[in-house]
Amino acid sequence: MKLLLVTAQFFALLVLAAPSVWAADSISVGASLPMSYSFDAAKDGGKLQSNGLSGMLLTATLPIVGTFGVETYDVGLKDNGDAKLSLLIVDYIFVFPIPFVNIGVGAGIGTANLKGGTYATEYSRATASQWLLQIGIPLIAGVNLDYGYHSVTARPKYTSKDYYLEASGTMSSLGLSFGF
Repeated sequence: MKLLLVTAQFFALLVLAAPSVWAADSISVGASLPMSYSFDAAKDGGKLQSNGLSGMLLTATLPIVGTFGVETYDVGLKDNGDAKLSLLIVDYIFVFPIPFVNIGVGAGIGTANLKGGTYATEYSRATASQWLLQIGIPLIAGVNLDYGYHSVTARPKYTSKDYYLEASGTMSSLGLSFGF
């Protein structure tokens, strides 16, 4: 009986003292940088290669409402000069505040567009969608280290034929969020 009481007190202390439990009652903002983008293979076996990644992901969390995000980033296309895939996506993320870690699951929708290079005008703008997993680890009170895994679907259409460019892939991000 005494062991059960001590164990219950220990777990109650963990739950009540963990900063992530109180995160659901606070407003937070975050910024992340895309770290890598890996393209999926097309049906014909071809696969684009990424050549650099730039951009930013911004998030805002409101109590009860949830987390909203906006991400804009460019993925350079290897062996295609200055051509790049440009993505703009708006996200909604539902965060599960578990002690010592925040796990978020979300979805987003936006646009994908080819820019620069010789093929930019040959493909039309496409709808991009994604699902994402975000893990936030509290560093100190009010500050989280955020890792994101994004599975992006985007297929710009070739304007003169019924052909789609397989621009889908996975992207990982790393950043910080601040609660107040």
